[in-house]
Amino acid sequence: MANVEEMGLTTLEICPPEMARAILSGTKIMSKFSADMWAMGCVLYEMVTCQPFLTKFKKEWEGRRVDNSMLREGMQILSSLTQDQVNAIIDGLREQKKGRMLIELTSDLMYMLLQVDPEMRCTSEDVVLHAFLKGGTTTTMDEKSLAGLHKKVDRVISLATSIEDRTVNIHELSETSRDGIAACLGKISGLRTLVM
Repeated sequence: MANVEEMGLTTLEICPPEMARAILSGTKIMSKFSADMWAMGCVLYEMVTCQPFLTKFKKEWEGRRVDNSMLREGMQILSSLTQDQVNAIIDGLREQKKGRMLIELTSDLMYMLLQVDPEMRCTSEDVVLHAFLKGGTTTTMDEKSLAGLHKKVDRVISLATSIEDRTVNIHELSETSRDGIAACLGKISGLRTLVM
């Protein structure tokens, strides 16, 4: 296994394919912001569906929460994931929720975030400018609105902390804290309400 310093920290629910491959092979890779974009795509998928993204890749896992019994096989699935498999999951979601509010914009953002090739994933700047967050497209915004948006993005970036400062090792938390976090995550329903 590679060191935390090189790999960063992850959980099975949000582990990007390149990190799964490195963990399984014991190869050291540097943690990059593209891994955060994959994680954001997984979180967005779970907010919309109430199911972890990974569980869609094995029929027996559908409807379950991710747990340690899935670790080895989950890492193997992630490490060999293809873009066609990812796109098929998002396509299925689009079809299932066709005609519902925001699904087109939500799924479009998922396609941009859940790219198997980390070099193809969108950046945080792309996310901020995406129509999902604005309810429209940048092509419909006037120059003044775009300038205001750029100021907001610059402000957010200037306040951002490093990945080391904002990473928590879940395994170091007490069981009570982990249960509390799990309970909080279970209560997130605002986006789900909009999409459903």
